[in-house]
Amino acid sequence: STFANLVGVRFVAWLNNLSVTAELCGAGLVIIGIPIAILVSHVHTNSAHYFFTTQGQVKGSIILPLLYASLLSVYIVSAFDLSGTGAEETKKAASVVPTEAVRANVMSWLIGAAFIGMILLVMRDVAGTVNNTDVSGPITFVLNPVLGTFLGTFWEVLAVFALFVNAIILQLGAARVFWAQARDGRFPA
Repeated sequence: STFANLVGVRFVAWLNNLSVTAELCGAGLVIIGIPIAILVSHVHTNSAHYFFTTQGQVKGSIILPLLYASLLSVYIVSAFDLSGTGAEETKKAASVVPTEAVRANVMSWLIGAAFIGMILLVMRDVAGTVNNTDVSGPITFVLNPVLGTFLGTFWEVLAVFALFVNAIILQLGAARVFWAQARDGRFPA
């Protein structure tokens, strides 16, 4: 990620666009691919009560799952922060940035809800998914029997790439904060 940031902002912006494309392709693979698999292959689906099951409840301490869940809010806050720092380069930022931030959050919510809904629709075994010790993650564990190993692995590659680019963007945001502090003579020490 440091090398990518050293190449320059334009390269990072290009990677970010590629990452958004990967995220949309990954979400589309699940949101569109699962219904097609259900229609073509007659894949096992769960009934509506499965969305409210208590099978996956955490037993014992909730600290580690809570920390994992907190990562999403850190990502969202950093995205808002980066939107704000990017606003200084946006024309008509006072109206464009808030409108696009709301639009992005609504679309993220809709796509995320559809994604989670599709995964829960075809999840065969909650305990098996939660206790999965395979190298692949829980989503790949669910996707492999439904979409096949190739598409499940392809989804995982898209997800890892998108997360890697997010790390690059976070590093870029932190570097901009340090630069601004140094420019204003406010950098610690």
